[in-house]
Amino acid sequence: MAKVSIIVPTYNMGRWLPEALESIASNIYCDFEALVMDDGSKDDTVDVVQGFLKDQRFRYFYQENAGKSVAVNRAFRELSGEYVTVLDADDCLLTDGIADRVRVFETGPSVDLVVGGFEVFVEGPTLGTRIPPAGRTADQLVYQLLCGYKTPFSMTGCLFTKDLMLRVGLFDVGLRRAQDVDFSVRLLRMAAQFAIVPKPVFRVRKHRARVRDRLRVRHKTFSAQLQVIDSNMSGLARVYAKALAVFFQIGKALYEVRGAYLG
Repeated sequence: MAKVSIIVPTYNMGRWLPEALESIASNIYCDFEALVMDDGSKDDTVDVVQGFLKDQRFRYFYQENAGKSVAVNRAFRELSGEYVTVLDADDCLLTDGIADRVRVFETGPSVDLVVGGFEVFVEGPTLGTRIPPAGRTADQLVYQLLCGYKTPFSMTGCLFTKDLMLRVGLFDVGLRRAQDVDFSVRLLRMAAQFAIVPKPVFRVRKHRARVRDRLRVRHKTFSAQLQVIDSNMSGLARVYAKALAVFFQIGKALYEVRGAYLG
């Protein structure tokens, strides 16, 4: 039985999937299983994965297209590891990204959630780094996740115990976007104790796209974000969080348009 289960949900990501899987295979932490969850891809995903299945630590599952949440939930039922993380098919682990987080569990027996930072890149060059803020309570991080200008961390930076996963439950299949945010909020609220790794543990790929396309995606993601706020907050706190989220969303959209206008 592997100690760490790495879930890789994918849909038509054959172009970037090799880099993601290679980053897992070349990680310095070797006691893992990688569950590649193919959500009905129509590209060469299955051919890409075949080359990695020679390594028995890699497992491949196919389903008709039903969404990321359904794919991850199936992986939750199939995995055998003591610790769990999710890696999107177009992102990459850093070489010591798993080892750094597992080490925290080994030195802090009451910790059931470890969160690391990430690098942002576009086909090679690193554009920036985000490290989870230290000294914040779980409630403060939840609030920043739901309505902050910048999310404090990405769910891919989370490594959590299987026991915590079972207590938190499954991904919300009613969400087509922001599922990661919703699950991160529940992880923070259910964790007995969380810890921060103050360095990047993976790389997020930033895709080049037209401003119109970026704004369309941003709108869809924001609609899902409001759903997540509704399901995780109540009363005046919900009203304030939504107002703050709208304010920041307008600012981000204007930044996108201004950047395109200035060239």
